[in-house]
Order: sequence, then structure tokens, then C-alpha cells
Amino acid sequence: MGALGRVGRLSAHAGRLGVVHGAHTGRCWTRARTVRGRVRVTVGQGEPEVRVGDRVRVKGIARAIEPPSNPGQPDPRLWAAQSGQTVTLTAASAALVEVLPPARGPVASAARAWRQSRAWLARRAAAVLPESENSPGRAMLAALLLGERELGADELRATFARQGLAHVLAISGFHLAVMAGAALFAVRLTGDRGRLEPLLVAVLVVLYVLILPARAPILRAATMVLAWLLAESMGRRYDKRALLAWVAIAVLVVRPMDLFSLGYQLTFGITAALIWFGAPVHARLFPGAISFDRYEPPDAFTRRWWIDRLTQLVSASILCWLVATPLVARSVGVISPVAVVSTVVVVPLVTVLLWSSYAAMLVGVFVPPLATAMSSVLEWCAHGVVTLVNIMDAAPLTTVYAPRFSLALTAALTVVVLLWLVRGRLKSPGLWAATLLVVGWGWGEWRTAGRLPHDVALRIDTLDVGNGTCHLVRSGDDVLLWDCGSLNPAIGVRTIPRALHALGVRRVPEVVLTHPNFDHYSGLLDVTERFGVERVWTTSTFLARADRDPGGAAAACLRALDRRGIEVGTWAAGESLPFGNALATVLSPPEPPPFASDNDTSIVAMFGVQTAAGERRLLMTGDAQREALAALMSPDADLDADVLELPHHGSVQPTAMAFVDEVGPAVVLQSTGDARARYPLERPAPRPHVVDHRDRRGGVGRVPARRVGRERIGAPRSGVS
Repeated sequence: MGALGRVGRLSAHAGRLGVVHGAHTGRCWTRARTVRGRVRVTVGQGEPEVRVGDRVRVKGIARAIEPPSNPGQPDPRLWAAQSGQTVTLTAASAALVEVLPPARGPVASAARAWRQSRAWLARRAAAVLPESENSPGRAMLAALLLGERELGADELRATFARQGLAHVLAISGFHLAVMAGAALFAVRLTGDRGRLEPLLVAVLVVLYVLILPARAPILRAATMVLAWLLAESMGRRYDKRALLAWVAIAVLVVRPMDLFSLGYQLTFGITAALIWFGAPVHARLFPGAISFDRYEPPDAFTRRWWIDRLTQLVSASILCWLVATPLVARSVGVISPVAVVSTVVVVPLVTVLLWSSYAAMLVGVFVPPLATAMSSVLEWCAHGVVTLVNIMDAAPLTTVYAPRFSLALTAALTVVVLLWLVRGRLKSPGLWAATLLVVGWGWGEWRTAGRLPHDVALRIDTLDVGNGTCHLVRSGDDVLLWDCGSLNPAIGVRTIPRALHALGVRRVPEVVLTHPNFDHYSGLLDVTERFGVERVWTTSTFLARADRDPGGAAAACLRALDRRGIEVGTWAAGESLPFGNALATVLSPPEPPPFASDNDTSIVAMFGVQTAAGERRLLMTGDAQREALAALMSPDADLDADVLELPHHGSVQPTAMAFVDEVGPAVVLQSTGDARARYPLERPAPRPHVVDHRDRRGGVGRVPARRVGRERIGAPRSGVS
């Protein structure tokens, strides 16, 4: 939920219903139409009293699947089309959800019974989860065993990802392989079953998968494991590489968009690397291969067996890390230098935890009270693993944040790494030359990441954060975030970092917090370490709010910044600060602020930059309202600007409209939620060509001021320029 999610005073997040079929959208577009397919339903208030398999009628607002809203975000329309999802439907409250009588007929009855049986099995298996809320141990068990994404588990997933352990919390081939191993062990306790063993294990794997969410990673892993088990049950020799290729192709036939997902690339890429290069890499890293003598003493045999398993884990971890790192660095911008150590330490512990938990789940299906009794012990063990990972995460240099490398560099890095592992020799001049070339190439991309083109003097990118504000402003080598928040407190965990990474930004030394409203700084603490924030500029009102309310979000934010060694300063009217090729002049608030409203104490600043066609100006306004805007519109004020951030997210009130008229912008930017963005501007600015470039869930607004004196406006959705 983000670092400030627990102290921000927010309304409850909307719950979600299951999938319904044959939904009628009503007047959701310009005309009524019937849509058949899957519909995602969101309920604003209350919890509908529905069960799995119920037929429901929901009244709400239906919308088509929206295009990408930020850089780096996959196109939701393509993924929705792949899964058969047609629209989203938002109901204001649970009272708008009506349970209908069940459909008649044998097919409908069988389908309902099947869904309810799966739900019953899942409830029985969930008895292994402890009752405690907001527990890291419970969140880890829910992710490990049932694939559930509990509220507040974002930080847990982010911590594991920084240590190269993201695969531990997301049910994958690793989990199903451990589950298959546990099932095989249980089967062999009953005796040698020969070729029947893989089939029995496959049945148990299928039963386990039935209680899990039907997400792509789980289905991919299940397909791969079941294919291997069925091949083993045939009792004939088979080519593992060919089998892997057929499984990869089969997945793409059903889900072609998976080709572009990091999960698919890592699943099949790492598995292929282990099949092709696992044995050669192990032999190179541990040339003194351990041989087993059945006549040696049992203690010596056991010791050598464990040593062999440890060396295999180390070599496999190194191979997986080397293959995955270029892809992960390109996709999410994270490099985990200690991932091999983390894997060697944590994976054995998680394996034991999984075996114990699977046994408890099996018991829970038949005797739920016994599973409930075991849940406390499992939670304690899971909490211990989380604590260990947190300790490793707190160590210095365990995470390096990288820019978005090019696809060609990513491929070149992977090829060079594999060549070194398989055929590399210290006296290989060609390989050394290739390595130096790739290293130089990577260093060049690292150094130039996020740098503006030479002909761009000033650029602003408005990110889609819903009800909140986050602008990225760049000029020369200087970068800052103008506000960093949303009513969604988890906005800084994934949305903002992913967008900045896609824009090529590696460091953001400065952040401006315009005023102490939570939707303007809720994501700050989640991006400070990732992007190397050094200074935060705000107002004296923000500091006063923290002093008045030590238990509030503003005070918690300032305390966290102080612990991290981040400097906090204030801006006031009359100050001018150089910013790259531009000059930032603070217009408001005066010091001390004479306004009663926190919104009116927002920082208002003018960014001016010289171009061949004269000065180009960008005016940022925060949440300034009536009193502050009226004070700015003094007779001698020079408010002319080419680009204007609409005050207070575009709230329509007379003073704000007069302010827009006074500024006379060519471009207006609005950062707001979907509801407010759908209202048109009531009056245009008094210029012949005014671009209403406001985020309508259509993507980031980017406005670079060219050195030759032009502005260019664009968005991933429309490509307007």
C-alpha cells in the first residue's frame, strides 16, 4: 500500500466481484449495446452478498477497456482481448448488485457445481492461513500457497524483488516443482509405483492448481510441470529441449501476448538455460565432480550427497542470475548483486516451509481445525524468512538501479555471459574484445540515460496517477518531480517507478511538494531510494502541519526523510533558482503565507527558458485556489505562459477561469481522476490555438520546449504532435 499508506486517511478501496457473463452495459457509450464476454466489476461501497457461481445483475457505469495511461505500461486492450474481457463496470454501492435465481438446465447446474466445488476446496485449503491481519508472515504464506495478493503486501514483494527473490513470492515452476517433489515423496512412502508415480503426482498437482487463481504465471508453470510428468509416465526417452519448445509454443498459441511479458521470457529462458548449460556450468564452476561410492560409510555418503546438492544449487543460482539480470534490468531497472547469496540462503528455507505448508493444507482439506492449529507455527516460520530478507535488504550495495537498456544491448549482454560460462577461457582474445565492447556500450547507455535531446531545452511529462499529481520536469542535466502523490497510496510502489524507468530516468535529485495534501506526496517515500532523491522542497505550511499533527502523514513523511538523510528546504515567493537551461521563479506563497487554506499556500512557480524564438514559459500552480490566484493576478503581474498546469486539478470556479484567461496558455495540463477529466473546459483561453491536453486516462502528457522555439505535445494514446 506504499510507505505512507497506513497513515493517510483514505476511503476504503473498492472490492471486486468475480467474472460474469452476458452482461448488458446500458448507455455506456453513445448508444446502448450488448456486450458478451468477461466483465470486471468494481463495487464502490459495501460488500455484496454473493457466492461463487451466483448469477447477478449489476447496475453501474460501463466503459471500454482504456489504452495505456503511462510510459512502460502494457496495452490493457490487447491483454483484455486475449482473456475475453470486454468492458469494466463500476457500481457505486453493493445495493446495485442483485442476486438472480440460478440458471436452469444440466449444463448450467454442472458449471455452478464445479465452481462451487473449487471454491469449497479453496476455503478448506485457506484454513492454513493465520487469522492475523497486516502480518508479513500471513502475506507471505498467502502468496506462497494460494497465489493471493493481500492488501499491503506491495512492500513485501518489492523487498523480495530487490534481493532477486521475486520468484519466491509468485507461484511459479519453482513452487510446483517443490509441490511435485513433496507429492512424489508421499507416493513413494507407499512403495515403488513405477511409471504410475508421475501420473499420481500429476493428479495432485492438478488438484492443487484448481484452488489457485487462474493467472498466467500459474497456468504456465502448471503446463510445464504437467508436460514433464506426463512425459516421464510414458517410460520412454524424450528430448527435454524439444518438450520445452513445444510447451512454449502451446502457451503462445493460447496466449500470444505472453511473448511480451517478463514472466514468460524468464520462465522459458531460464528453464532453457538450465537444460542447455546447467551441466557445463556446474562442471566449470566445480571441476572436481563428486562421485558416489555405494560401499563408503553412510555418514560420508550423506555428507557428500549434501555437498553435491549445495554446489548444484550454487551453480544453478549463478546461471539463473546471469541469464535473468539483463532482462530484469531492462524491464524493471533493478540489478541484485547478491541475488545468488540470497537464493542459496533463502530457497532451502522456503522449500522446507512449502513442504510443511503443503502437508498442513492437505490435512486442512479433511480436518480444518488441525490446519488452523498449525497456522501459527507456519506464520512464525514465514515471519522469520521475511525478517531475514529484510536484514539482507538493509545491507548496503544489495540493490543497484539501472536505466532502461536497449533491447540490442540486453541480447548482447546475455550472449557474452553465456559464452564465458560455456566456452570462455582467460586466453580468449575474441571473447575479451566482445566483452569490452559490450561493457563500453552499456556504460554509454548508462551515462546518457534520460538525457534530453540537444534540441529540447525544457520538458515536462505529466504522469497518470489518478486523483493526484506527479509531473516530471527536465532541463539540461537537471531533473525534478513536481509533486509525487495520489489518493492511491501505492502509487509510488510501481506506477511512478515504472513510468520513470520507461522514460529513461535513473536519478531524480530534487522533489517539490507544493503543499501538505496527501494526494501530492503519498508516493514520495517509495521513490526516494530508487531514484536517489537528495533534496525535497516544500513550504513552511507543510512544516507547520507536521508540527501541529505529529501523528499525521506529513510528520511521518518528514521523519522518514530525516532518517534517510534527505535535505528538506522551503520555497517562498521572490526566490529564483537555476534549473538546467531554465530559470525557476517562485511566485507564491509569500512568507509567511497570508492564506487560511492549505491549498492556497501551494507553491506556484514559473519556469522560463530561452529559445531561438524567444522565451518559452511553463507555469506550475499546485492546488492554488481563489485567494492565491486572486493575489497572483495583480495589475503589474506578468503571468503569460505557453504551458499551464490547471490549478487544483482543474476545478472549475470563477477565479480559476479568470486566471486561465490571464495566463493565456497555448497548452493546459490537468492531472486528475477520470471523473473530473471528462468535464470539458467551460471557456477556452483567449488564444487562437489552445490545446486542451488533459489526461483522460489516455496517457502521459509530454511537452518539450524546443530550442528553436516550438512546443510539441504528445501522448502514447493519440500521438498528437
